[in-house]
Amino acid sequence: MADWSPPRTWVTGELVTADILNTHIRDNLDFLKDPPTALATLDEIANYTTTSTTFVDVDNTEGKFKHTKQVFGGDVLAIFVGNVKIGNSNQYIHFNISVDGVDHFADDGLLAVHPGSVTSGENIRWPVCIVARLTGVAAGTRIFRLRWKVSANTATLYAGAGTSNVDIHPQFWIMEVGNSA
Repeated sequence: MADWSPPRTWVTGELVTADILNTHIRDNLDFLKDPPTALATLDEIANYTTTSTTFVDVDNTEGKFKHTKQVFGGDVLAIFVGNVKIGNSNQYIHFNISVDGVDHFADDGLLAVHPGSVTSGENIRWPVCIVARLTGVAAGTRIFRLRWKVSANTATLYAGAGTSNVDIHPQFWIMEVGNSA
């Protein structure tokens, strides 16, 4: 993949060389077609659980729910899809994304899952989908992590671990998409 070069300001009468054209046209078009992207589809031996009431990383292993990526500055699209189990109707599961160890969204994050009316012990699974545009991400090597917390009890994120009827494979990916409009 080519790196992005700021578009050239052309000057009348300038001699255009192959190097200039390759850098500012070919390489930038290649970059636009293949921007910095990282994708993980999980197939684990165990599902994830948390009892933390403050945001923690779902998994700090590179290439799972953590992606270290060189970005060129601007906006990054972060996407997570998965299924969770919630213990009872008094429980929330909150999800967030951090960039370089700082939660991108304050307070209770991007999304909260709440089961509504659930009898304790019911085995109800909830789909979760996050599509977030992270604005103003500085150029450089950045670390993106999926984070979660619960309001009480235990939450489960299914991770392709062979659990009957929920052998579901979550995905987490990031992609640089340009500058804020």
